[in-house]
Amino acid sequence: MAEESIQQEADGSARAALALAQMVFWWLVQQGLLPKAQAERMLRQAIKANDAGGEDHQLAAAKLAAVLQSIQVYQPPPRH
Repeated sequence: MAEESIQQEADGSARAALALAQMVFWWLVQQGLLPKAQAERMLRQAIKANDAGGEDHQLAAAKLAAVLQSIQVYQPPPRH
């Protein structure tokens, strides 16, 4: 039972960390602090690095691919 609790704690922490990282990454792009093209390049590199790994790395690659898709469709507002 304790082992299951530890795993649940780790899973919850990982999910929270992913959500926070996605929010910050997205905010950086929206604010223009991280150019969209650079964000896409960084995500593609991270996907490629994780895609060749084991099951956990492939899951990470899939999560990163979802973030990449959302960044790709984002159209920054025109600057005045």
